[in-house]
Amino acid sequence: MAAKDPASYKVVEITSNDGKNTVDLRLGVVSFEFFQNILSPVVTAKMRVSLTGNVINDQGVYNGLPLRGGEKVRIKIIEQVKNRSGIDLDLYVTSISDVISSSQKETFLLTLSSREAITNEISSVSKKYIGTIKQSVTSILTKILGVSKNKIDIDTTQNKYSFIGNLKSPFKTLTWLATKAVPEESQNNSSSGFVFFQTKSGFKFKSIDSLINQKPKSKFVYSQVQYNSTTFKPTPDLPSLDLKMESYKIDKNQDIIRKLRLGAYSSNRLFFNPNDFSVSGQVFKTKSKNTLGGKKIEDILPEDVVTKPSRTFTQVLDVGTIEPDVSKQENADPKKYLSQSVSGYNILTTQKVEISVPCNTDLDAGDVIDCVFLKSSVKEKGVKDEEISGKYLIQSIVHHFDPEKSVSSMTLARDTFGR
Repeated sequence: MAAKDPASYKVVEITSNDGKNTVDLRLGVVSFEFFQNILSPVVTAKMRVSLTGNVINDQGVYNGLPLRGGEKVRIKIIEQVKNRSGIDLDLYVTSISDVISSSQKETFLLTLSSREAITNEISSVSKKYIGTIKQSVTSILTKILGVSKNKIDIDTTQNKYSFIGNLKSPFKTLTWLATKAVPEESQNNSSSGFVFFQTKSGFKFKSIDSLINQKPKSKFVYSQVQYNSTTFKPTPDLPSLDLKMESYKIDKNQDIIRKLRLGAYSSNRLFFNPNDFSVSGQVFKTKSKNTLGGKKIEDILPEDVVTKPSRTFTQVLDVGTIEPDVSKQENADPKKYLSQSVSGYNILTTQKVEISVPCNTDLDAGDVIDCVFLKSSVKEKGVKDEEISGKYLIQSIVHHFDPEKSVSSMTLARDTFGR
């Protein structure tokens, strides 16, 4: 069996909102897609169902369950490759569409998400939070969204940040905090910026630096040579057909003008202190650090593009506003995160590639993979293309299952070109 072969639906059960009715949907699943993205706070899925006959209460699922939204769907999918994690989780119906019902057949499309997506819409952050950003994030996830501690993975932050929730939703607050978080290992105010997202294993609040510095979780090779199970011969680059890319497309390889307008490389920063009415200024320049591609930014772009400020940020310092007594203490130092987070988010997606591979449910958004692209020119056929090959971060991933195949499609991102 190969990874691209159809997967096995072990459990696909939908339960009514009152808990009285449950329907086994395994024989009716036409397709199932599971989505993860480091820019999305929740996982989502789409499941198309087609059923024949009356399956519950002498009716179809739509009226017999009944199907109205909010129902729990228990899903367990096993790949054909042994020891893969598969899909094993509870999702909830957030939308029902494309409903076609007759006396003989019923079809519909379910949009699903984790329970926290619904909880987020009926919850708000109202209290005052004091301490590190990691402490605040942990409190919001566990106490407001009800996430168990074994389902969260939060990088340590070095900066404290006090704030009042102002009745914002939990997801909006957590995404906002991500832009202000400074990783513990950051030195000389060189980096900032986190991403908040969910995978099938739980919620992640991770620094861009920690994601970039991961070891590759898997390796995939693109070659125009057509193989099958009988003609394929393993090589060091391609030991298994399960690691061969079905297709790839370079979606973006640079957008200098947009990044200059956003201040991704260098920026002026002006800070107004309302306590003494002073104005301080500082220039930020992107500092060289570990990159996914291997090259340094200053080695790729013209010197003036990287060193001359292209945007001016202004901010009023938060002095004493959160303290219970009269205070001149600064709540947080924006010089540590204001320009750094803008730089980190924008440079991370300098190069974007879309690939499709045989299904691999061990891969999640936020993982790093190693990609090998072989040249197709007559003189260099089969030679590794060093410029586009190398490590990439999985920005988003879709695991697709249908009766004919199982495929994982990914949008990959990295901050610089290869060597």
